[in-house]
Order: sequence, then C-alpha cells, then structure tokens
Amino acid sequence: MRLFTIIILITAFSFAQENKPTDKSWLDFWIGKWKLEWTDKNGSTGKGSCEIKKILGNKVVYEKFEAKKGELKGFKGRSFSVLDKTTNQWKQTWVDNNETYLEFTGLEEENKKIFQRKLTDKSGEIILQRIVFTNIEKNNFDWLWESSSDEGSSWVTNWKIKYSRKIKTKKTKNK
Repeated sequence: MRLFTIIILITAFSFAQENKPTDKSWLDFWIGKWKLEWTDKNGSTGKGSCEIKKILGNKVVYEKFEAKKGELKGFKGRSFSVLDKTTNQWKQTWVDNNETYLEFTGLEEENKKIFQRKLTDKSGEIILQRIVFTNIEKNNFDWLWESSSDEGSSWVTNWKIKYSRKIKTKKTKNK
C-alpha cells in the first residue's frame, strides 16, 4: 500500500511539472496590437483593443485592454505577467477600472495556455476561474474567461473574445 501511495505521489508531481510552463517565451504569441470582438449578453457585438508588449528589460509582459463598443464600452484593464523566478511559474496580476484585482498562476493543458485562480465565494463555495488562450495561430486566437464550481470537472465559458492581429499596411503616396 505504501509503494502504491509513493507511485501516485510521484505521478502527480510529474504531471504538475509537465503542466507548469517555465519557458520565458511562453506568452510571445500574445505580443502585439490586437483587434477584439465578442458577443455581448444582449446579442450585440462588442469591440475593443489590446496591446501587449514586454517591459522592464523584456522580463514582464504588459497588457493594455480597452472595450470600445458595446455593453462594456469604457471598461479598461491592465495586466502584468512574469515568469516568477522563485516558483519558476508564470504569474499574472490583473487590475481594472471597476476596482478589480485578480491574481493567476499559469498552466498548460491540451495546447491551451491558461492562467487560473481559486477563490471562495460569499457562501463558502470554492470557485475556479481561468483565462484560456486557445486556437492560437500567428494572427489570431480565442480568449476565454471560464469558471468552475466543481473543482475543474466542468467549465462554463462566461466571455469569449476573438483576437485578430492588427496588421500594418503600407501607405502609398499619391502621385
């Protein structure tokens, strides 16, 4: 029985290590200027922009988000993501103009890049929340805000944003 417990613990530790992104370039796909589009709760189209860049000696990934059209017009947020050298894990802090402060830890599963957090709601229920980057291609990807009240067995998508890279176009001179 003791050997079985040791094998389970080693397997769980190995799995946790495999799902823990430790590559400094893990978020490089996100760097750039993006056009955003989503469906508001009333069915209309919401639009926004997001600029992602590396700052502080290319050690921190900085996000500048702004909703420009739709129900969320005027909503602004910022995030800072860093590969924490103490834990060797990606960490993200989000703040916004609704006075929200959230902390996340990065993980990877099934070709998805994820920032996840755990909280206890007012009724004492444990809730998992996560940001999921999926369908990642050079010039677009999907961003999902998900939650789970069953410790991650099932997830509800609360907000889905389609990111499309802003492509620079060459201006031609009129002759």
